[in-house]
Amino acid sequence: MEEKESDRIKKTESTNAFDKMNVDDPQPGEIGRIKKTESTCVILRINEFQGESGVDIREYVKTSKYEGPTKKGTRIPKNKWNDFKELINKVEF
Repeated sequence: MEEKESDRIKKTESTNAFDKMNVDDPQPGEIGRIKKTESTCVILRINEFQGESGVDIREYVKTSKYEGPTKKGTRIPKNKWNDFKELINKVEF
């Protein structure tokens, strides 16, 4: 089967793992997600950063120009998770 030139270009253009991700697919360590807009969702996932486990709460976007995580979000280290849950439980609407 012959490979199309456009497929070869796509394979060689991107070396960033985020460029190859599909936001619609479950992300590593994903706990859940909330759709915020047509192009944005908030994903909650457990990950490790600098050798420390924690919970990452981050906006992911899917547009014609970019698909992946944004700078909009935060990470709660494992040792602060219970404090964070206590704060969340105080929220009432």
